[in-house]
Amino acid sequence: MNANERLEIGNALYENNVQKYEKIGDFRLLVKNESAFIISLMLNNLPMSSQLIETIFSLCEQKNPLIAVESPLQERISLLKNLTQKCINSGINCYLWMLEDDKLYHLTISDWGLAFSEIKEYNRIAFKVVREDSFEILRFWKTTQLQGILILEGIYPWLGQGATDADSFLTAEWIKSALINIKLYNHNSSKTALLLGSNASLKSDIAGLIPTITQELPTVEEISDYLPQILPDSITLVQINEIANTCVGMYLADIETGVKTALAIGNSELVCFYPLDDQIVNHTLTKN
Repeated sequence: MNANERLEIGNALYENNVQKYEKIGDFRLLVKNESAFIISLMLNNLPMSSQLIETIFSLCEQKNPLIAVESPLQERISLLKNLTQKCINSGINCYLWMLEDDKLYHLTISDWGLAFSEIKEYNRIAFKVVREDSFEILRFWKTTQLQGILILEGIYPWLGQGATDADSFLTAEWIKSALINIKLYNHNSSKTALLLGSNASLKSDIAGLIPTITQELPTVEEISDYLPQILPDSITLVQINEIANTCVGMYLADIETGVKTALAIGNSELVCFYPLDDQIVNHTLTKN
């Protein structure tokens, strides 16, 4: 994709209350309502997880200081690993902040998987007097000399539905203001804040400022390619294809959990369960 095609994406016009699909280069642009849009990368030779990572990096290369990513919780470890590995391969630092402990970590890949190294430059507010103290990371990222991708978990709940009380409203408005300042202050820089969560529902007054990417469900072909990694060697290709068709509509993490659970039971049958219209479809395979 060349610079002109990327510019077309950035300049795509919104249509009020209309869903519009446009094929621009390798991208499919979905415009839904006038205040939000979702970009899904359509690369024929990449699995869905790789498409998501490539979409994120394409937006980073365009110097987007803010990106929103919607990814289910069960796919979180896989997403973090893939994103970290891509950053390492590209010579970019990858950081992670979580609301749970209000610490900043540098992500790397070790022999044991994902590795976390705390960044001491970030001085969190230990004794939080007001709610805004829990989001000191937003002030820090605006002015820090650190560069790369900062993954922020725990922000979405404050950017969705309206607050129910005055304190929550003020906190939500403060967070939105801080994000807008990040977008303005880090414009055209090598710093990208990536909002990550399982539900990227943003209010209309900020949705138009943040490109939003959703992690799509894997195709039956991707499931078929993945199943041999977790199934016994005795399972045939025909059986793999049958299981893959049964598991359409599930994320790979859900499929892996189901297969491992079935194998751990130790019965003579491997069963793949898939909910469909409140019914359970069973696909049974006899293990040798």
